[in-house]
Amino acid sequence: MANSGVYEVYNKTAFVERALLESAREGVTKACLDTEAIAKREITQQNAIDTGAARASIYSHTPEKNKYAMAIANAKSEASKGSRKLRKSKNAKPKVVHLFPDVEISKIASKPEGIVAVGALYGFYIEFGTARIPPRPFMTPAVETVGPAIEQFFIDKLHARLK
Repeated sequence: MANSGVYEVYNKTAFVERALLESAREGVTKACLDTEAIAKREITQQNAIDTGAARASIYSHTPEKNKYAMAIANAKSEASKGSRKLRKSKNAKPKVVHLFPDVEISKIASKPEGIVAVGALYGFYIEFGTARIPPRPFMTPAVETVGPAIEQFFIDKLHARLK
């Protein structure tokens, strides 16, 4: 009988741990999808689009879904469309989009991770600028917008699971 209290504590601890992990996994997924959507909106509002390839190359990668392949295909398609438009002028060269490889995330269930990234190499220069081009941030405002909402989302999910 003395051990029944130990088992009860263990079961409650395991329940809380599962609730935390499930809430974290859902929070990571929501944060990534929301940040991706806002970053795409921000890059459009910043008028940082030439061919649209940078916008199309913004993707999220969560334990549930990796949008990298789709984003890269869309970026190449947008660059190709932009090249066709530019070819109408005399000296236009085809646009080539240089792309980053996909970013790996943890596959360990107890460490839910996710990322939002820009596949197009020049996304960095849009965000932070260069010596000649002023910065036109799109990822930073997206993260700053999503952060507080995700904190509340996580708290609400955790409370719901622990009831």
